[in-house]
Amino acid sequence: MKTKKLLLIIGAIAAGIGILIFLLNIYVKNKAGAELSSLHPPLNYKELQVNILTNNFSLSEVKTRQETFSLSAQNVKVSGLSYYRFLFKDQIEIDQIRLEEPNIRYIPQESTSKDTAQKRHFKVRSFLLKNGSFSRQDSDTSEVDLFLSFPRVEVKGIKNINDLQFSSYNIELDSVFMKMNAEHFIRIKNAEAEDGRVRLSSIDIVPYDAKSAFDQKIPYEKDRISLQIENISMADFAFEMVRDTLLLKESKMTISNAFLEIYRNKLVKDDVRRKPLYSELLRNAPVKLNFKQVLVENSEIIYEEQVQESRQPAIIRFTDVSAEINNLNNLTSKEIPQPKITARANFMNGTPVNLTWTFPVFDMNNSFTISGSFGALQGEALDPFLVPALDLQARGQINDIKFNFHGNENVLSGDFNMDYDDLKVELLKDSGNEKRNFFSAIANVFVKNKGEPGAEDKRIEVERNKQRSFWNYIWLGLRKGFINTVSQL
Repeated sequence: MKTKKLLLIIGAIAAGIGILIFLLNIYVKNKAGAELSSLHPPLNYKELQVNILTNNFSLSEVKTRQETFSLSAQNVKVSGLSYYRFLFKDQIEIDQIRLEEPNIRYIPQESTSKDTAQKRHFKVRSFLLKNGSFSRQDSDTSEVDLFLSFPRVEVKGIKNINDLQFSSYNIELDSVFMKMNAEHFIRIKNAEAEDGRVRLSSIDIVPYDAKSAFDQKIPYEKDRISLQIENISMADFAFEMVRDTLLLKESKMTISNAFLEIYRNKLVKDDVRRKPLYSELLRNAPVKLNFKQVLVENSEIIYEEQVQESRQPAIIRFTDVSAEINNLNNLTSKEIPQPKITARANFMNGTPVNLTWTFPVFDMNNSFTISGSFGALQGEALDPFLVPALDLQARGQINDIKFNFHGNENVLSGDFNMDYDDLKVELLKDSGNEKRNFFSAIANVFVKNKGEPGAEDKRIEVERNKQRSFWNYIWLGLRKGFINTVSQL
C-alpha cells in the first residue's frame, strides 16, 4: 500500500513537472513570438519551435529587410538562451546563433536621422553560418560590387563584434567576386582562414575588356592589369580596430607563382593629374598595415607599351621574380623600421637583375633610396622593346650596369656605371625590319662603341615628371646614366 502511494506521489510530481514544462514552453514560445512580432522592420518566418529542456529555438524560412541589409535563411537556430535575463530582466544573451543557407545582402546608406531610443541589451557569444552567400551593392537596382559564397563562417567568443573582439574564427569561402574599379574585378576561387592561418588560392585581377575595347573606353591613359596568383599564405594574420581604423598585422606572408601583365597605350590622352609616390600612398591608405615580412616566389612580370599605332606593343619581361619586403607598414611609431624591399629577377633573355629600395613612409618629402644592378646583356635582347618603341636596334655586349639613386618628391640624383663592348646603334625604317644604314652610321659617330675599363661612375640628376609614376622616375635616371655613358658629345 505504501509502495502504491509512493508511486502515485512520484507520478503526480512527474505529471506536474511535465505540465509545468509544457506551460513554460508555451509561455516562452509566446513571449519569443511576441518579441519577434515587435521587431521593426518585421521578421517573417514560417514556423517557430521552442524546446526549453534542450534550450534550443528554431525558425524556418526566415526573411527580413532592414534599412541597410536583407536576410533570408532556410533555418535559424538559437541555443543557450539565458532564461533568467530573458524572463526577468528583459535582456537577451545567447550562446550561439546558427544560420543555414543564409543569403545576406548589404546596401550601404547614409542616414541623417538620429536614433535616440535606448538600445536593448543584446549579446551573442558565437555565430555559425553554413552554405550561404553575401553580396554588397549600392542600391536594389545597381550591380553587385562584392559577392562571396561560403560553406562555413564561424566566430566564437564574441566580446565586441563592432571592434572585432572575439576569441577564434573559422572561415571557408569557395567563391569571391569584388569589383576593383570600372575596368577590373578581383576573383578568388578558394579562401580559408582559422585563427591567424590564412590561405588563398587562384587569386586573379581580371580586366572586363580586351585591349582594343579597353583603349576605347578609358577617358585617359591607364594601365590594363591582368594578374594571376596561385597561392597566398599567412601564418599569423591578425586584425583589430584602432580608433575606428582597421589595422592588419602579419609576421610573414608568402605570394607564390604570380603572373602580372601590364598593358598601357601611350597614344591615349594623357592623365595630367599628379601621381603620388609609394610613401604617400601608404601614408594616406584608409587601412593601417604592419606586415613584418612579405615574400614573393617564382613569379613573372610583363610590361607592354603601345607606342605606335601600326606596331605591336613594346615589351619588357622579368621572369623568375623573387622579392622580400620587410616592415611593410604605415604606422607612426618611431620604433618600427622603415619598409625595405629587395628583389631579384631575370630580365628579358635571362639577364640577372637585383634591386634594393627603402623609403620612410612618414617623410613628407617622400624621400627614397634605390640601388641595383644588371648582369651581362646582349643588345638584341632589347629588340622587343626598342624596335616597336623607337625604331632602333642595339647591338653589342653590355657586361654590367650598376646604379645607386636617392630622390624625393622633386629630384633624383646618384651614380650610374656601365661596362660594355662593341656597342652599335642601328636605326630602322617604318617597316621595322629594314636598316637605315646612312643614319645609323651618323648615329654611331656620337656613340662610344667601347666602355673604358675601370671608368668612374657617372653622376646624374633628373627632375621628376609628377604626372608620371615612380617607375617612370627611375627610368629617367637610368636613361640619363646610359646616355651620359655612351655619348661622345
